[in-house]
Amino acid sequence: MGMHTGRAGASRWLRRTSWAMGLLLIAALPAHAQRGVFTQAPQSVEQVLRATLRNPAVFERTMLEKYPASLDREHKEMLLSFFMKRMQDDRVIALLTRSITPLMQAKATQPQIVRQVQEQMVALQMRGITRLTDDKAEEFFRLSMRMAQWLSPADCKKMMLSQLDTPAMIVMERQYQAAAPLGELQKMLEIYELSLNAELAESPARRGSKELDAATQVALRKAMAKRLVKFPPGVAERALNNPGTTDPKEVCSVYIEVALAGLELKGAPRTKFLDYMLGQAAI
Repeated sequence: MGMHTGRAGASRWLRRTSWAMGLLLIAALPAHAQRGVFTQAPQSVEQVLRATLRNPAVFERTMLEKYPASLDREHKEMLLSFFMKRMQDDRVIALLTRSITPLMQAKATQPQIVRQVQEQMVALQMRGITRLTDDKAEEFFRLSMRMAQWLSPADCKKMMLSQLDTPAMIVMERQYQAAAPLGELQKMLEIYELSLNAELAESPARRGSKELDAATQVALRKAMAKRLVKFPPGVAERALNNPGTTDPKEVCSVYIEVALAGLELKGAPRTKFLDYMLGQAAI
């Protein structure tokens, strides 16, 4: 069975599920900075950012514009609290200042500034994810799979195969955050908090591997066999070996089962599997 295909595909969503922080940071930038006409010194840029990011109205407007109308009061308050705390962190403001000052001074366009901040924030978040402990890394993957299950089969398949572009994935994540049970949203935001703090502090060390060792591969094959037996004959093999031509519901279901098989490993194989999944995210 195409185990390598399944492992790689099942880990792809990791790079697709932590954009909201970066996109809201972009949305909170001063309007004149987004237009690329602000050309003052870094100290002035930092002052403007600090003042902007301490204005509650900025966050209220951003939530209204960027999240679905279905966002209720409890979800909104939880998200607002998280984003305000993170965006008002002096370390984040300093990072943003270093990132966008050269672009502003060069009279960069709004799309150029947006792209730079987006890429930097996504990279920061993803590097932080690779610093998580086994338990928190597993929790992150399980939450990601719940999001995958919440999506339509067609969108879930696209996410698994890295066929969703950034704007589409951003919209889906916001929709999921608005609909997720409050407990799950809280756990998601706690992991984002942990990962961002870890990366800003550059501790603990990043982790990740590009390949699985032989012993872990054997353990994973056994775990996969137990979980994939639930599918009719040929479904799992077809989804893993030819996902592009396979029914979306089958692809999504099989890939999730592959990931669950790995997450349910014990001891060293579990750690090795998580290292592999995190290593895929860092590619």
